[in-house]
Amino acid sequence: MDPIERSAFGRADDMREFGLLLLQMMLLPSSIAGGGSAPYEGQLTDLRLRSLCDGAFRLRDSDGDPTDGVDIEGLRAYLDADDSLRIGGAGGVDILDAADGSGWDLLKRMMAGPWQDRPSASEALEHPFWSAEIAL
Repeated sequence: MDPIERSAFGRADDMREFGLLLLQMMLLPSSIAGGGSAPYEGQLTDLRLRSLCDGAFRLRDSDGDPTDGVDIEGLRAYLDADDSLRIGGAGGVDILDAADGSGWDLLKRMMAGPWQDRPSASEALEHPFWSAEIAL
């Protein structure tokens, strides 16, 4: 990998990590430094969330080899089954579902299997999720 491609991969890897951070912030508000106000009594922790993204919901390429992408649809279905992640419309799956699932769409782009398909930081910030109306 040449230096330019290595730099592009590094930015794409940072985008994936930002996606993981966004998931953590939305799903586990009380696990963020400083704590959150939403109660959370479920089994999901930041380490468990990372394990799900890096394990059970890891995308594979056309040859069946694992990538560092995440199967966001599968992860969403799994998380949706956990009632503790539905905090009365004030967090978790509810916020990511808002505006026709724009949060999940953003995560799908940020955590795409082929790293070349991930958005740049400016493209990610232009995503409709950031300006969507979310009723809390």
